[in-house]
Parts: sequence; structure tokens; C-alpha cells
Amino acid sequence: MLAFAAHGAGAQQVPRAEDQDLRIAALYVEQAAAARQAKEAKTALELVDTALEFDPESSEAYLERGRVEEREPRGIPEAIQAFSRALSIGRWPAVSTEDRCRLDLAELLFRTRRSEEAVGQLEKIPEGRDANFSYLYARALIDSGRVAEAMRVCREASGAYPWDARFAVLRAASDPSFRARLGERFLARDNIGYFPPGVLLAVIDHSEGRALKGKLIDAYVSLYGSSAAVSLRRLLIARAVTKAEIDAFVSGGGLARGGDAEALYASLRDRKIAAYLRSKVAAFSGVSKRDLSGGDDPDETARYRAGQLTRLVLDSAHDGLPVYDISFSGGRPARATVYERDVAYRIVYRDYPFVRSVTFTRGDTRTTYAMGPESLSLPLLSPSRNGRGALLFPPLPAYPPDLSADRLFAAALSEEQVDVTTRKPESLWNLGIDGVRRLEEEWRGKTYRYEVLYNGKVKTEARRDIENKGKFEVTEYYRDGALARVVYDPEHTGRPEFTLDLLPYPVLKWDYNGDGIVDAIESRPTPSKTILEVSTKLNGVFDIVTEEATK
Repeated sequence: MLAFAAHGAGAQQVPRAEDQDLRIAALYVEQAAAARQAKEAKTALELVDTALEFDPESSEAYLERGRVEEREPRGIPEAIQAFSRALSIGRWPAVSTEDRCRLDLAELLFRTRRSEEAVGQLEKIPEGRDANFSYLYARALIDSGRVAEAMRVCREASGAYPWDARFAVLRAASDPSFRARLGERFLARDNIGYFPPGVLLAVIDHSEGRALKGKLIDAYVSLYGSSAAVSLRRLLIARAVTKAEIDAFVSGGGLARGGDAEALYASLRDRKIAAYLRSKVAAFSGVSKRDLSGGDDPDETARYRAGQLTRLVLDSAHDGLPVYDISFSGGRPARATVYERDVAYRIVYRDYPFVRSVTFTRGDTRTTYAMGPESLSLPLLSPSRNGRGALLFPPLPAYPPDLSADRLFAAALSEEQVDVTTRKPESLWNLGIDGVRRLEEEWRGKTYRYEVLYNGKVKTEARRDIENKGKFEVTEYYRDGALARVVYDPEHTGRPEFTLDLLPYPVLKWDYNGDGIVDAIESRPTPSKTILEVSTKLNGVFDIVTEEATK
């Protein structure tokens, strides 16, 4: 019986532990894909991480990570890295999956102006090419300066996918001979119905000369009738625009199309007509949308009330999670929220550009910095791009605010006495009557540590690792819950670089050479008086004492 059992067990293929790990990893990848489709990015990334714990060389896990990251605000660099990692591993269940990964990577490379790299990835896809592949390939070739090859791709794609007008639009924009031939047929009304209106609009846009554009616009109207798109093009080439035409543009919803209104204003030569359009804008109430990325859907939404901008939202991924969301009051930013991956920065202005508070939110951790007078200035808005001022629509935040230096400044406390409050209830452990709140925050790939000590519910001490060296450079001491002293020892020598005593009044002491002897003292015994004592020989003998009125 024992021999039979042994024989039977040996006859069956027992899965190795490594094979089971691969199967488990594949299951987690499937769950991550389902979470991504449900727009649960955080859950999807956690499942991908778990999959990689079982199979660190899973191409599919890195592919799924890239698909999640590319939907996150400013997550494209991480997505490119994930797709590249998946391809470098090169372990795929099917060739089609590898091709899909290359196509996803190529799309992101093209969007980030790395068109030559995108072409390189696309040329490695031997099969499974479709209309979307050909369109991306042609656009990447054009951006790489290989226009002739792009036109060849467009001609072949037009034959394979005659219903897809995108290739004709590309040819009309980039091939002068094709554009001229199509324009001639257009003017002659020669079997032109095959081409959709978008192709003919591209012919109008890229043809040279006002006279030719005018004839093409007339031909378009005779074939398809008038539309907002062609009416705008007629205004853009007109030598003189009348008030009646401005009225028609406004009543036709022109101010609700931010790009159209901005383009029209930039083209107006008559200052009186420009001022008339400006008066219409000054009374505009409603929503204006603008396409910034060249896609099919608008990226930016601006809300106006009686000509005053009240809100500006950029949602480049069109997934309801904006890159930034700014509320305005009196034409100035009052509150701005900038999203960077899973971190949100909320800035509340006191009097733009000066800031009242900045709140960092990451998961269930929220840290608020309450700023002192003029202690931090965050100019979110960039100068006007057309050089004529923010007349119709305000300039955009061209970049997220770089808060790293100000964040460390806020954490160090210094003279500005920034009030830092962090909320993360599950990180507070009660140890008898004492408590310790330990916090970690990631910032640009680094982790910063905080520890806050309590006696009951009263804060007694806080330590901060602001230089990410694994030690606490800043120690804060509290008296009855109020901040009483700040010690800054960046070299961890026990001889602090400066000490700030706040009670009963501010006294700041410096040790310039780190010998443990105080070299300068600045005190403020009254709000209107500042006393500075300096030891010029750095020996503790204060031979210079100045007293001045505090501003």
C-alpha cells in the first residue's frame, strides 16, 4: 500500500513553489486590471505591488502599472518607466500583449514630444497593426521630420481604412500637392462629397492666401451650409470685422469656446472692434471650454460671472480628476488645488500672491502649514502667452508649484512660526498616559520622518528629519501645548546651529562655528524693539550691541 501510494504520488506532477508564485501573481494582475477599470487607482497599484512580490519579473504586472499610472495626474513619467521595464523583461503570454505594451509606450512617448523614440517602438510591432497604429505612426513620423514616410503611411491607411478621415486630414495638413488637388476638386464641386467636412476645414486652414481661403470657405458653405467652425475662419481672414459679425459670433456661442474667442481677438486689427469684443467678454456669464492638447475633448473649463472669472479647471485626462482647480475672487486666485499623483496641494491665499495656508493631503494624512505674514509666495499663474495681457481668458498655471524648499522651511519653523498640524489618527498609539505620533511622508522619492510626543493630549515635544538623513535635525519643545523652543542641529553634534526661544518673548541664538559658544543673539523684548548682540571674535564676548525699532 505504501509503495502504491508512493508510486501514485510520483506519477502526478506536483506544482513547484515557483510555478504557484507565478499563478498567484497573474491572479493579482487580473484583479489590478479590474480595479483600474473601476477607476480605483490606489487599489490597482497595491494589487500590482503584491503581484510583483510573488513575481518580480512579471512583464504583465509592469504593463498594468503603466496603464494605471498613465491615467494619474503627472503620472506619465512613471508609466513610461513601467512600460519600458515590462519590455526589458520580455516575458509575455502572447505576442499581441507585447505589441499592446509597445503601442501604449509609443503613445506616451509621442505625447511627451519624444517622437523619434515613439517611431522606434512602433517599428518593432510586426503584426496587429490597425488604424490607430497607423495614425499614431504617421503623426510621430511627421514630428520626427520624416514627412515623406508619413505620407506613404497615410496613403496606405486611406486604402485600407477608407472610412477613417484622420489620414486625409494629415495629408491635407502636410502634403502640399494633395492639398492643392483636393482644393481644386473642392472649388469645382467635383465628387467632393466623399470627403468629410473636417478634411475640407484642414484644406482651408493650411492653404496660403486670404483670397484662396475665402473661395474655399464659400465652397464649403455652398456644400455643407454655415457652421460655427467655418464662420470663425471667415472672421479670421477678414480685413475688416463689423460689430454685427461680433454679435453673431457671441450669440452663436463663440465666448463659450475659449480657443475661438482668443484666436479672434488676436486677429482683430481694428482697436474699436477689439474693444467691442472686449465689452462683450466683460459681460459674459457662463462656461468656456478650451482644447489645449489637440485632442477631441476640451481640457480646460473656465466659469465666468458677469465677466469675472470664478473658477478654472484643467482635466487633461478627462477622468474627473483635474490637474488643477483654482477658485477666483475679484479676478484673483483665492483657493487653488493642484493634484500630483496621489498628493493634493491646497493653497489658500490671503492677498494674492501671498498665502494664508498650504495643505498637503496624501491618503489619510493631511498636513497644514499656516503661513505668517508674507512668509510664502506662490505665483501660480504664468504670464500671458499672446503677449497682449490676459484680456479674454486668464493665463494658465504652466507648472505645478514647487513647494519643496518652502515645505522644509515650514517644517524648520524658524522666525516665521509656521503652525504645522498633521492628522493621521491611526498613527497615534497610547502608551499609558503618553502618546507618540510617528509620521512618514514621501516627497520626490524621499521619505521624511516626524515624531510628536504627548503627555496625555498635550503636545510636549516634536522631532523632524527635514534633511532626510535618518536623524532628527529639528527639535521643538512645547510648554502647556504652546511652542516654546526650537533647536536646529543639522550636523547632529549636540551643538545646535541656532536655538529659538519663544517664551516669554522671541530670542534667537546662533553658533556660527559649531564650538558650542553662542556667537550672536537676537531678542525682541517688545513688539517694537529688536536687540542684536554679536561676538565678532566668535568667543562669546559680545562686542557689538545694536537696538533698533522693529518694523
